[in-house]
Amino acid sequence: MKFITIASAILTVFIIGYDINQRLFIEKNTIESRSVVLKDQELNLLPQITNKQKIRLTKLYDNYRGTADDPVEEIQGMSLAEQQNQKGQLTEFFSGDWIYQLVAIVTPDGSDSDKPFALLAAKNIKTQESKIEELVHDSIFTGYQVTIFDTKRIELKMSDSNTVITLLMYNPSVKN
Repeated sequence: MKFITIASAILTVFIIGYDINQRLFIEKNTIESRSVVLKDQELNLLPQITNKQKIRLTKLYDNYRGTADDPVEEIQGMSLAEQQNQKGQLTEFFSGDWIYQLVAIVTPDGSDSDKPFALLAAKNIKTQESKIEELVHDSIFTGYQVTIFDTKRIELKMSDSNTVITLLMYNPSVKN
């Protein structure tokens, strides 16, 4: 029994020693043979296109390249009359120079005093400033009474008229 234990211990030490020798003390011949293989691989270059082909491809792509003079698409705002005529189901809501999109509705777990709130991404169309607005259930936002129905939509009702806007997180008729 002691013989088997001693033999297996000697064999294990021999294997570990051999492994360390192979990892740390690499022979010079091995490095030279690896560099020869790399030199051979460097000779196997990918096919290159000719200058004539390059010019032809460049001309084809020039049709699709934009120039610095191309107009940048800007988000156009709404006039005051257009903003007052907003109603129905919308994914974007304009108020002044700001455009709002519903990004989240949070319904906190806990006591009954916690009200759900909605987060709107707001972007100023003139200054490009961005911010997040928090709307609490039954609060007033830019003259509209806020009502949160579920996790996908809120209702904005104008206080002095019957104008109702349902702000949707996404358009349900659009399928990906």
